[in-house]
Amino acid sequence: MPNSPRRAAFERLALLFLGLCVVGGLTAGALKTRLGPVFLPGRFAAAPAPPVSLEPVARPHPRPLAGLGQLSTIAVGTASTLKAAFALLGYAWEEVREGEAPVPRFYLAALPPGFAGMRDVEARKRLFLEAVLPLVLRVNEAILVERRRLLAVRETLRRGLPLGRADRAWLDELIALYDAEEMGIDELLKRVDAIPPSLALAQASKESGWGISRFAREGNALFGQRTWGPQGMIPLRREPDKHHRVRAFDTLIESVLAYAHNLNTNPAYAEFRALRARMQRIGEPLDPTRLVGTLARYSEQRAEYVRSLSAILRANRLAAIDRAALGRHGLLEPVAVAASFDDDGEVLAVPRHPFFGM
Repeated sequence: MPNSPRRAAFERLALLFLGLCVVGGLTAGALKTRLGPVFLPGRFAAAPAPPVSLEPVARPHPRPLAGLGQLSTIAVGTASTLKAAFALLGYAWEEVREGEAPVPRFYLAALPPGFAGMRDVEARKRLFLEAVLPLVLRVNEAILVERRRLLAVRETLRRGLPLGRADRAWLDELIALYDAEEMGIDELLKRVDAIPPSLALAQASKESGWGISRFAREGNALFGQRTWGPQGMIPLRREPDKHHRVRAFDTLIESVLAYAHNLNTNPAYAEFRALRARMQRIGEPLDPTRLVGTLARYSEQRAEYVRSLSAILRANRLAAIDRAALGRHGLLEPVAVAASFDDDGEVLAVPRHPFFGM
């Protein structure tokens, strides 16, 4: 009965998973991963859907961070598919916040079409936080690779030893990247450092309207960074005497990296960098509730902006997420999904899967 309602419903549900795709290779061997075959429970179990291909898109990163290099991002067709993928990976927000589970190396290329239309606002906010957190952690990981090498270079110089040619060239490149030509290494170290994930999530939520702003949907712009060049998105309600645009990006992680670079180099955030360095020097954990007070110049709202970020941090208990860490592995081998759906095609349940111990 090819045209029966049951068959049509099954085909619609099977197609739901076909939006989860990635293009490219993780390594020189172009590793590929497949999420499938997808088996639907109950009366549809006898008719498995085609496998869903996960082929990570490897993109050269726009900034020379050795720890980032070629990064594979994942394009997802629907919010339901994204929820299913996270459930498959055992990615549970509360467990991550409590430090009981790692964050999967799942780097979303863009928010899925229809994300802004999710009817459950709290579920949409949670999905937004889950999607952005791996990106922030990956950028921090790359920055800390550079920081560790910089600390080693500083130790070499303190011991009065000459730098090798490779280290000298790398240091010159890093100094230029961080606009630190007139600074010593100790000052450069204030710039080459990670951003507290809680702070990044709070600002992404505020600046993108929890992922539903036009800039986030059309330009992968999570942090509302302005540009005065010809490239970028023009705000719809920009005042006639203004000429700024909002920076747009090919992928979400490029937006995260540009945001981190902005906080780490812009003179407007020197107080942020100084307080971060002071906390680390005396062995204090980075406190987002104090650091947020240094970001008034991020917005024309100034003090009101700081109050708004503080409210987001408190209401969503984001400070605890600073303990989160990426898992050791990414998407590297076939797995099978057994999902159940409601009448609107929303995912009801996907069993947990031991995805490389995640």
